[in-house]
Amino acid sequence: MLRKIQNGIYCITSYTGNRHFVECDSEDEVAAYVAEEERKGYTVTSVTRICTDGSRPRVAVKSNPYYKKTIKEFIEKF
Repeated sequence: MLRKIQNGIYCITSYTGNRHFVECDSEDEVAAYVAEEERKGYTVTSVTRICTDGSRPRVAVKSNPYYKKTIKEFIEKF
């Protein structure tokens, strides 16, 4: 499948060193994804955004208020 990327690409690195890439509209969407992965048992160590100019700035997902709200909801459910 070949298509043009419309949104931001994020590299999510786990504690084991595994990396996977996701395409998201916003950092809130990335925060929700990271919270869901951590609920499943994966420990996310870093998130970086891959920019068109080649830079890879880190994204502070765990200090994002949406992440904190989402992870709190998961903890209360289970």
